[in-house]
Amino acid sequence: MINLQVADGVAELTIQHEKVLNPFSIAMTQQLPELCEAVESDDRVEGVLIWGGEGRSFSVGGDFASIRGLKTHEAATSYLWDIVRSYQAILKISKPVVAAIDSFVIGQGLQVALMADWRVASDRVHCQMPELKNGVPCPLGSRILETHLGRAAMMQLVIGCPELDAKAAMGYRLIDEVCPFAELKTAALARLATIRSYPTDPYRQTKRIHNARFVDQLEEVAEASAQAHAASFLKGTAEKHFSGVLGENP
Repeated sequence: MINLQVADGVAELTIQHEKVLNPFSIAMTQQLPELCEAVESDDRVEGVLIWGGEGRSFSVGGDFASIRGLKTHEAATSYLWDIVRSYQAILKISKPVVAAIDSFVIGQGLQVALMADWRVASDRVHCQMPELKNGVPCPLGSRILETHLGRAAMMQLVIGCPELDAKAAMGYRLIDEVCPFAELKTAALARLATIRSYPTDPYRQTKRIHNARFVDQLEEVAEASAQAHAASFLKGTAEKHFSGVLGENP
């Protein structure tokens, strides 16, 4: 699940799947909006840190073991809408949000990180959006990347599916700064402290306005994305990939 702790004005949202790669389960996806609302309404909180925990991946993406249980069109479309709502919930936090990303940051995990205001990455980070080569539609991810990076860069990442190290991810502006992995949390908290030091009202007002546009863009593509994912899941287009990741015989 995702653990929430508040101390010294900072809310830490820690992705805590039982596996160290931190796949995003359906339950975790559904949990995130509630946690984000709690953070936004808590007057003790001046800033938010999202990370995967010490020495763990930020998130390797969707939890295929739980996704495989989506056997109906309704269940699959509902799941995609849950993902959209989780992203929108992060965007609706008006307080500063910094993501500290380590090791693997893939698919849904990368998209969660891209909802933050700032991303601090370790020097061993690996970012990728590999959905299409794995048989999974990527209309939601492509909209997120196009919003952040522009159409040309989005096409390179979605169609080329490259695995990006820290230097390459920095070149695409997927991350904002890089530090040694042993210093990741310290660096992320330092960046958060800097942003927290800005006058509160101008920061939050500006963030609400520009994130509202992003929220609307996700809403615009959500239903078509849900239908595309449902059709793909029910046809089993990613089944070979799921089996390989889960260590099953083909």
